[in-house]
Amino acid sequence: MTTSGGGGLNALAYAVVIFAVFRGVDTVIDAGALMRRPHRSALVLWSMVAVPSIAQFAVPAIYDALSRQPDAIRDGHEWWRLITSAYVQDGGVFGTVTNLVVLYIVAALAVPLWGGLRTGGLFVFATAAFDLPAVYLYPSAGGGNSGATFFLATSVLSMLLVRGLTRGVVVASGVAVIVGAGLVVTGDAHGLAFTGGFIVGLALAAVTHPSATSAGSATRPERR
Repeated sequence: MTTSGGGGLNALAYAVVIFAVFRGVDTVIDAGALMRRPHRSALVLWSMVAVPSIAQFAVPAIYDALSRQPDAIRDGHEWWRLITSAYVQDGGVFGTVTNLVVLYIVAALAVPLWGGLRTGGLFVFATAAFDLPAVYLYPSAGGGNSGATFFLATSVLSMLLVRGLTRGVVVASGVAVIVGAGLVVTGDAHGLAFTGGFIVGLALAAVTHPSATSAGSATRPERR
């Protein structure tokens, strides 16, 4: 199992799921409007990741201090790296830009639906859940927010499934689950993030009351 993703086919798979999430959300609430006018909490989450991710290029010590280092976590008890690894990037300039763009999209969609606190909590939980296996099961050093972002993205879809079925959300959920399972089979850990986010979103939505239930005038009828 690898945390570094794969080639072009893997990248295409990620894009397909994110597009499916956008389209699924758009059948319930105006997704384009959410992206044009993101909630303040979404911008805060994005900034918390973007600032150190960009700053690391000028100050490499930031990456060294925050990235996932299995030996440092296991032997040096530097547990904070299980969380801080999402706030630096190991994919160079292109990987950093891509991760930040996708995070902007997902955060803008998630905050109005989950609420700011739940969105932040899910992001932190997902980071640790993604990193723990990468430390103890298939040790891999690195950094990046893609795992947490993908987890958050599919949690939004499953939450919408629980709150009210629409054809668009059902189709988008099917795409996300199938692609996620396919990535797991090919050994891409991001598939675990997609499927894990969907499962956790189902469970959380079943016992809580996300703000999507009171979206009010922002909701829209399903598109046929």
